[in-house]
Amino acid sequence: MTEPLNLSYSSISTYKECPLRWKFQYIDKIKVEEPPQRSLMFGSSVHKAVNGFYTKGDKTLDCLLGFWEESYKKEYYNDSFPLLSTYEMAADHEEGKLQLSNLYRWQQNEGLIDCQFRSELEFSMPINDISVNLRGVIDGIFYNGKGIQIVDYKTGMKKYSKSDVDSNDQLTSYSLY
Repeated sequence: MTEPLNLSYSSISTYKECPLRWKFQYIDKIKVEEPPQRSLMFGSSVHKAVNGFYTKGDKTLDCLLGFWEESYKKEYYNDSFPLLSTYEMAADHEEGKLQLSNLYRWQQNEGLIDCQFRSELEFSMPINDISVNLRGVIDGIFYNGKGIQIVDYKTGMKKYSKSDVDSNDQLTSYSLY
């Protein structure tokens, strides 16, 4: 029996962009060294701050921003990333504080601050009768005693409309789980 093909949102996106790149990366297992991306470093810092806040901290905005400071310093002050200008670092630092403050206020309004929380939940789900598993990682799942809310943190500058969210392949795959 052959191993099932494991697909994730990112692997499907890679295939849509370039089937040959997908083959090299996921079938032939050819590793391509890509330079670190500033946007990924920023997103990683925000995710780490949110995870720390919900798993280790008291539920105040100051605590969340404290986790931001910690994760920002670890990501931005190391030798693995090309030097950013002082302006870029300061801009990312302020943007992180702004996004996390907005996230905190939104989650407070949604009643999610004191909910049970699970972060970075990995899932793998077989797709019907074909030898394919849909895999992924859900950023956050909140349970308030009545139901759950799945949250995917987006740190880019793009604003998503309800229509964007409703047609998003990544979020659709989470709803199947």
